[in-house]
Amino acid sequence: MTHHAYSALGGRRSDVWLVLDSSGFGGIESHVATLAAALAQRGFKAPVILLEDHGGEHPLIARLDHEGIPHAFAGGMLGLVKLMRAHAPRVVHSHGYKANIVARLAAQLCDVKSVSTFHAGDRGTGRTRLYTAVDETLSFLSTRIAVSHAIASRIPYSCTLVDNFVPASESPINSRRTGIGFVGRLSFEKGADRFCRLAEAAKDVTDATFHVFGDGPMRRELQEQHPSVKFHGAVTDLESRFRHLRLLVMPSRAEGLPMAALEAMAAGLPVLAARVGGLPDLIIDGHNGWLADNNDDVRGLLESVQEILALSKEELDAVGRAAQNTIATRYSPENAMPKILHAYGLEKRLHAYYALKAEARRA
Repeated sequence: MTHHAYSALGGRRSDVWLVLDSSGFGGIESHVATLAAALAQRGFKAPVILLEDHGGEHPLIARLDHEGIPHAFAGGMLGLVKLMRAHAPRVVHSHGYKANIVARLAAQLCDVKSVSTFHAGDRGTGRTRLYTAVDETLSFLSTRIAVSHAIASRIPYSCTLVDNFVPASESPINSRRTGIGFVGRLSFEKGADRFCRLAEAAKDVTDATFHVFGDGPMRRELQEQHPSVKFHGAVTDLESRFRHLRLLVMPSRAEGLPMAALEAMAAGLPVLAARVGGLPDLIIDGHNGWLADNNDDVRGLLESVQEILALSKEELDAVGRAAQNTIATRYSPENAMPKILHAYGLEKRLHAYYALKAEARRA
């Protein structure tokens, strides 16, 4: 056991381990960091456990260190079992198909309660599709959480629906920004190619700049084919990037409930998204954002972008404020944590936390 693991897991018994396998930064990593912070704020000890150290400077580690969240590398399934036997967390909560499979089996061997969250709106292809099928089939070994109705409907066992969530933002609305952005993995299901074709089609009708934040298998090809688009790679400080954007476009072919959409709306940045996954539940077309058809014809996207860019500052600010209100009232930690802690079997601890907060306010 490494000294780092001992310092992260030693002392008071952990309430929850948040387990994932990760070599980059995307929606699952953002969700886990947000969940870890929400648990810590409520008095729970919840370190993040990464199954493997894939080398390099992992952006998730930098964010966890910045927020003071303990973390450790398990060293695969055998290492996870050894850590679990040595430190005996009350609950292990896994995210993503590989972590779900490994953490469930380790929890069975160590007699620890297992909870799994299903994030992906698309089952993938090839080996990914096979592993996803194994994950779903073995999910009877854990309590199951899904982030959208569409995902819950495909799991062969009952799931608790818990929307993704983000903290409310104090960022002021600034509709004078000019950039149009895409955030996500540069892969087929996320529609990064659609965004780049939209950028090419928009060159003759707008002076807006188009920005891509993310990495993935399509990056090299897209960069070569679309030199007018600015590629920034994967970033963890999205809120600071949102300050330079007027609109976030999410032309996905498949989705769960993307963290990027929630983070943008929390910052008052309106979102134009395809009608897939949990996005139609999040966005009310024309009120707190806009919805577009899920197809490869970017003419509809272009027309929507032109209409949005033609809105007055007051009209766009109103959409941004409605977006922030949606996050604050429906997609905040306060909404999600009771359901998550019920899945853990630790809801009584949350009741005690709220009782202490109420007593402090009265004092």
